[in-house]
Amino acid sequence: MDGKEIGNTKFQVAKVPKPFAKFGTVAGVSATASELANQNFIVCAFDADFPYKGLTFMVARYSIFISHKDTSINGQFFTGIKGHLITPPIKAALGSLKSGDMIYIFSVDAMGPDKLGLVSGMPTIIITVE
Repeated sequence: MDGKEIGNTKFQVAKVPKPFAKFGTVAGVSATASELANQNFIVCAFDADFPYKGLTFMVARYSIFISHKDTSINGQFFTGIKGHLITPPIKAALGSLKSGDMIYIFSVDAMGPDKLGLVSGMPTIIITVE
């Protein structure tokens, strides 16, 4: 090409919205203890009308806090994780959940594809055990 302009078209590119985090397949603010114990990943998701279906983000790190409704249960559970897996210590803590206990997943950061980089500040997930 010798530098001549053949034509031009203006178009607008929409900014990729921030994903939100989900506790595996749990879709809501409450779940049974067994449903929670069967999860293996913290995942990133977008609203159903998200136009870029092939675009994915992977959770890079997160923190989890489990609060027991029954204060006679010894201690709460808190840990920070690098990656998206629900680790064996978290699985063990999920195994002791009772109705009314609360799970908080917060400080979730995700890595986007290519040059989209690290996404921080996803909303906290709060789940009540049914």
